[in-house]
Amino acid sequence: MKYVSWNCRGLGSILKEEALKDIVRMYTPEVLLIQETKIEEEALLQVSNKYWKKGQGKAISARGASGGIATFWDISKFDLVNEENSMHWLFTELLHKQSGRRVSLFNIYVLVLLSEKEPIGIP
Repeated sequence: MKYVSWNCRGLGSILKEEALKDIVRMYTPEVLLIQETKIEEEALLQVSNKYWKKGQGKAISARGASGGIATFWDISKFDLVNEENSMHWLFTELLHKQSGRRVSLFNIYVLVLLSEKEPIGIP
């Protein structure tokens, strides 16, 4: 099974769309996870339909200029068993048709607060 995960840091430009096309062509993943798309769910699914010809996907919209995640899989190799999501994560459980094994995928994008970056105990 081939998986690719990519933090694209925004998928709204032609350059990023071409990069997505190249990733799919070069690595031929069976499952593709994308983080920090910075676009709405519908726009993301439209972009992915151009470059991901293997079937199904789930996406979560960005909030303003941050976030947005998507998980896509090859429907000839996987069946969707379960999917759950929140603002920050997308859980997808797939059944690998050939082996009969279940695959659990967690695609996560969480904002890092500035307060979390400050060293503890240093004024």
